[in-house]
Amino acid sequence: MTEIGSKPHGHGRYVIAIIAVGIVALLIGVFYGYATAPAAVTFLQGKVTLSAQYHGTPHIISFANAHTLNLTSIVTNQTYLVYLPSNFSYIVTVQWINLTSGPYLGIHTCNPIPSSFSPSGQNETQTFTC
Repeated sequence: MTEIGSKPHGHGRYVIAIIAVGIVALLIGVFYGYATAPAAVTFLQGKVTLSAQYHGTPHIISFANAHTLNLTSIVTNQTYLVYLPSNFSYIVTVQWINLTSGPYLGIHTCNPIPSSFSPSGQNETQTFTC
């Protein structure tokens, strides 16, 4: 109920305040996202090979570090493709499968040569061998 001579309060000011807060939050989010995004990404491709002693097939290659955790690629016909944030050092592991024979029957992991990789360009090629 309103008093005589007073005007009822409109909701227009509240709506404008809510919109202003939303715009400020959006701008802060966009700025924070651009400020923390990696500067560049490297498209990495190459081959994964196993020494003859393993009698197997490379299946997955993983690139790990504290900033990106694990980034993986499926290996098909000994070839992999992966996008990695540039200018980080990654520890590389290869998962391989032997379904044929011998003491290595099953799924295994090896540390290839080289065992680490640091991408710095837009497109790079690297072979990893276990």
